[in-house]
Amino acid sequence: MCGIINKAEARGEARGEFNILYKQIKDGMLTVYQAAKYIDKSVQELLDGFNKYNLVL
Repeated sequence: MCGIINKAEARGEARGEFNILYKQIKDGMLTVYQAAKYIDKSVQELLDGFNKYNLVL
């Protein structure tokens, strides 16, 4: 049971992280490149994460 809860928490944390970055990009506080660098991912990985959570730029 704990494994299921831990996986759900991890997904929630990842979604929250993408939501925060998405809002900062939309507000002009970060560029897509800066956001990707911040989470140590490529720009394509960041965009794929946004698509996964239905966050369209």
